[in-house]
Amino acid sequence: MVGEDKGKQGTVSHVIKECNSVFVDGMHTILEEEVKDAKQVGLKKMMRWKEQPLDASKQEVMLVDPNDNEPCTAKWVLNDAGDEYIRISERSGYEIPVPSRAAVTYDYLKPENYIEVEGKDTPANLVLQQTYMPKLMSFEEQVMHEMGIKEDRKRKPTYWY
Repeated sequence: MVGEDKGKQGTVSHVIKECNSVFVDGMHTILEEEVKDAKQVGLKKMMRWKEQPLDASKQEVMLVDPNDNEPCTAKWVLNDAGDEYIRISERSGYEIPVPSRAAVTYDYLKPENYIEVEGKDTPANLVLQQTYMPKLMSFEEQVMHEMGIKEDRKRKPTYWY
């Protein structure tokens, strides 16, 4: 945690993945007006505590090491069976469990309950196929190579400053 709440532990209420924002219950809050311009409407001024986002990429919030309950960084490694990634504390080597709510999406609550819609969903075996073969040429050069076009013109020299 950062600011007044530095060193405290809390529970993550929600995460916004698009901007790496994490909200922690009751932590990193500011006092703000409930209704803007309440006096103009004739209401009494009302205040409330609002949670502010913490940036996970800037380490404003960290995971707790289950070994000693201290902040730690984590890395993802394959488990012994080699079929699933798990979080490991870099300091102590203990596994940090991933909460069950992390698998919840808009489509399903559990991955096992997801039903593929025939004709609309791409089958998993097609998604996992690697079909792109990178080449060391530009798009234009690749098209010319496939169409058999030979480039005879000499390019002018370009200078980068």
